[in-house]
Amino acid sequence: MKHGKTAVYTILKNEAKYIEKWLYYADPFDYKVLLDTGSTDGSWELLQEYASKDPKLIIEQKTFTPWHFSVARNYNMSMIPEEVVWCLSPDLDEYFSINTHDMMEVIIDAVPTVTNIATTRLDIYSPTVFVGPPNHIPSNKIHRKADYHWVQPIYEHLRWKHEGYENEVYSEEIFLIHDQDFKKKERSELYIKMLREEYATNPTNTWCLWFLIYHFYKSKNIAEYIPAVCDYLRYHTKKDDKNYTDLLKDITNIYLYERSITEDQKKMIFEVIKGNLV
Repeated sequence: MKHGKTAVYTILKNEAKYIEKWLYYADPFDYKVLLDTGSTDGSWELLQEYASKDPKLIIEQKTFTPWHFSVARNYNMSMIPEEVVWCLSPDLDEYFSINTHDMMEVIIDAVPTVTNIATTRLDIYSPTVFVGPPNHIPSNKIHRKADYHWVQPIYEHLRWKHEGYENEVYSEEIFLIHDQDFKKKERSELYIKMLREEYATNPTNTWCLWFLIYHFYKSKNIAEYIPAVCDYLRYHTKKDDKNYTDLLKDITNIYLYERSITEDQKKMIFEVIKGNLV
């Protein structure tokens, strides 16, 4: 690419069936950088075989204890050669449309100050296929290497590293296809365990707490839902965003109309509601 070297990178564990397709769609870029985090299904051996024939493929195997997605992602990014300017980070069960390399050139030509390129993600295993903004949040997995890092131990995401201006451009031409195994649960028991652990040690982390609250809501676990929502409302700093206002409305309705809650639960909710009236 005339705008600098490129790399496609991601972490994997026990995803041998996706490797060949991922490498095919990553091939137009200068480097393919894969971090195996402890596979036992032959993934690592397969990667070693491919790497022996492909000088563009950079691989490493490393385990992390305790496991935090952001730590593994940032380590993976550190494996990318220094000369790389633009990165793409599709998971092993994701791949960008084949026009991505050429469209990146077009976008950067048109907007030289762009720092990341957002795209529509197609969840082809889902009964509802996303079609792009304004109907959903776009995926921003194309980014300048020097300007972003990964944050959050679970449901990790890229964050702008600087105080200055981030310039995201949305492309209607590039697609991120998510080809998840249809047998895979939406949220595994491991994810719920990690969310519980993060809540226990860091209740102020409302990014992770929101996903745990959603799990409590879906499982109709009102006993854990109430204190979790109260903590979210207590610690979340953006009082006007939709998650905050929706949870405040729901917990108020529980306070007013749910007869099964205890006096202690009512007191807990009342303190939060009172704090929002001040």
